[in-house]
Amino acid sequence: MKYRAASASRTRDHTVSAVRMALRSAPVKPSVPSPDSLKAAVAELLPDLLAFRRKGYTDGELALFLHDNGLQIAVSTLRKYIGATRPRSRKPRRAKPASPAHKASVAKPSPVATKPDPPPKPSLRLPRGPQPQRRLAKDVLGHRFDDDV
Repeated sequence: MKYRAASASRTRDHTVSAVRMALRSAPVKPSVPSPDSLKAAVAELLPDLLAFRRKGYTDGELALFLHDNGLQIAVSTLRKYIGATRPRSRKPRRAKPASPAHKASVAKPSPVATKPDPPPKPSLRLPRGPQPQRRLAKDVLGHRFDDDV
């Protein structure tokens, strides 16, 4: 049995040294840019990216152009980062003008400003007046259940 133990340890030592050599000889992996660095790159290139868009290129073509020049980014990520870093205008957006059909259906306010009456509150009481007669089961079903009860 000692022979097997010595053989197993030699095999294990040989395997460990082979793995160690493989790890040491592995090539350096190219670094993958982090999302923060991609966002910073998009923020830095924002004026140029927007000018590229104004030339008529789509976001897909823009992402492909960036990929060809060493910046790998997905189209959806590029859109998201451009939207997040793009400066917003300070002017509020104007409301869309109403369509002619909508204008005709909207009632014009009266020239005299009066406060409208509040709508009546719903009542939980039963209405007074003659109550309908209670119908018997024999009237509804055609035979008698009232006698059994």
